Amino acid sequence: MNHEIKLSLIITGFEESPGEITQTVGIVPTQTWLKGELIDNRAIVKHKENGWRLSSGIKEGTFEDHLGSLFSILKPSLDKVITVCKKYHGELFCALYMSEGSEDSLPAIHFDKSTISLLSQLGIEVDLYIVP
Repeated sequence: MNHEIKLSLIITGFEESPGEITQTVGIVPTQTWLKGELIDNRAIVKHKENGWRLSSGIKEGTFEDHLGSLFSILKPSLDKVITVCKKYHGELFCALYMSEGSEDSLPAIHFDKSTISLLSQLGIEVDLYIVP
């Protein structure tokens, strides 16, 4: 495979500890951070706000596989996640890491009607990055 996909739900904009977000939604996050902590691999850059991240949990697969995995994790607590995302700032973070020479095999990035509906219910933004 000539690319890697990373997909996660990120919640920011809250003052309480990330543990309170975890307790509210009932899902253990992949990563949390506090305002002022150093950002990974950047010795001088600090987080500007508290954060909570839940990744898709899979290493390989299509974009749709990652979405399906993330949504299946969220589904049992969806009402609570919707409430938290609407109260704070939620975003669907999508990163596509390309290896050299993989420009001819870009994976499809597709949002079907049910995905668009769910993103609308969550009230979140979508950030898409393609990284060479």
